[in-house]
Amino acid sequence: MTKISLKPRHRSMILALAVAACAQTQPDPELLVILTGEAVVPPVQTSATGKALILVDENGTVTGVVEVPGMADASAMIEDEADSAISVVVTLVPVAEGRWQVPPGTRLTSAQRDHYNSGKLYANVRSKAHPKGEVRAQLKGTSTSKMGASR
Repeated sequence: MTKISLKPRHRSMILALAVAACAQTQPDPELLVILTGEAVVPPVQTSATGKALILVDENGTVTGVVEVPGMADASAMIEDEADSAISVVVTLVPVAEGRWQVPPGTRLTSAQRDHYNSGKLYANVRSKAHPKGEVRAQLKGTSTSKMGASR
């Protein structure tokens, strides 16, 4: 058996892709989004950038990761721009500095799934310098049931 060594920064994205593969779907590469300070409302000045791959299946189960290399003392979440009363939909768990993943077993409500599919959810990373958000990206909401062929 050959042992493959992966760089730590690649493990989270591979995990998300593996979860999608186990669900017998092929994630659309266009669902990978880039987080920037320009996407925050209002925009913030930052050199930080990141990426997120968030997948939602037809029953609302969420998997995915957010990575912002080098960002320490921060938190990542999926938020809903359509619900100002409760904007945080999912708080991701840290797996390493600058990397977070959706907690296992996380499911969206029907309304949240509709908001995901209509592009109203976004990935947001908050830092001490920018507590409302340092980098952000709108999620390209297409449920995995629409993403492609099964095996």
